[in-house]
Amino acid sequence: MLDDAAKGHFTVVRVVWRDRLTRFGVAWIERYLSAVGVKVEVLREHGETSLVEELMDDFMAALASFSGRFYRLRSKQNQRRLLDDAAARLEVD
Repeated sequence: MLDDAAKGHFTVVRVVWRDRLTRFGVAWIERYLSAVGVKVEVLREHGETSLVEELMDDFMAALASFSGRFYRLRSKQNQRRLLDDAAARLEVD
């Protein structure tokens, strides 16, 4: 999206909630889009938040993202272990 914005493929980005634009770093994305001539329109505002609240929201979004990756990795490791166990049992029988 950022590359297309820089190339001028669109001039407006519309989102229902501001935090749906990106997981974290919303202010940075908005500044970048503004610099390349793209307007961000938010249909519904949650209300004004303090810098601390915005930082905590960004931190929680990052934590949720990394937690999801960790649990997916652990799940893949468990799947591999189960498949290896099943293969070993088939070889014994």
